Amino acid sequence: MKPLLPESFGISYQVLFTVRVLHRYFLDFGTTPFDTDAPSVEARKKIGLIRRVYDVAQFLAFLPDAPTLQLLKNQRMLFKKQADGFVVLAATENPRSPTPFLPLAAGLKFVFAVYPTDPFFMLYTNLTPEVMNDLKRPTRGFRLKNRNSSANPLENRLNTGETIRMADLEDLPPEHAVAGRLERPLGFIEIEHAPPTRSLLTAEDALQPTLTYTLMLQNRTTRWRLKNDAPGDFAGEHQMVKNGLIPAVNGNAKLVNPTPATTTFENDGHFYSTIY
Repeated sequence: MKPLLPESFGISYQVLFTVRVLHRYFLDFGTTPFDTDAPSVEARKKIGLIRRVYDVAQFLAFLPDAPTLQLLKNQRMLFKKQADGFVVLAATENPRSPTPFLPLAAGLKFVFAVYPTDPFFMLYTNLTPEVMNDLKRPTRGFRLKNRNSSANPLENRLNTGETIRMADLEDLPPEHAVAGRLERPLGFIEIEHAPPTRSLLTAEDALQPTLTYTLMLQNRTTRWRLKNDAPGDFAGEHQMVKNGLIPAVNGNAKLVNPTPATTTFENDGHFYSTIY
């Protein structure tokens, strides 16, 4: 029989771990990366404004899979969406207690299904054509796992090279269904409590409130061309960004940024973005 939560102590919820999803297509300002060490004064202001309105729901949605939903219930935990990802909270006896009310067994896994909310997601995300084609297959998806549990969020990257690799892809498990979603997920994020290298707790079994895992996605570089350009002509290769202008020119004319809707992968093995 599971222990009851003692209402007399006033149960509180504290952070067990956070997952952040950062996409450079939305966060960079023109050619200035959002995480640059020394942005100009103007870029710093613009990047600050961009961060305040950034919402991962523009391109991805995250939901616990069926086993994780039951696990969260059994462990007296909460799943909460955030603008840049999501957080899992664990019940503690009071706000000053650093220990989860229910202990975490080694090998405990939290699995979250990832769904695209933007049909153009793959076109502005730096994925290889091979990965794109594999992800379009109804039986395939990616799985990104926590590889460590450092107190430094920069070391807790869920992916390699700011992309999704062929090595990250697998056959979708038959039990991938998520309540309320009929479509298949694009992939999964898996967070495992596996002491000592991937422990979600300290050596004293206390919470680590700053434990953050990051999925960073690079924006795609494409060949930019005007609508009436001759075949094979293009005005250089440039990164796609939602905010700020890329200094691209065609002759003496400055070009406006193309949109993902005009981006295609063509037979010569390159991505092209057409400017109308």
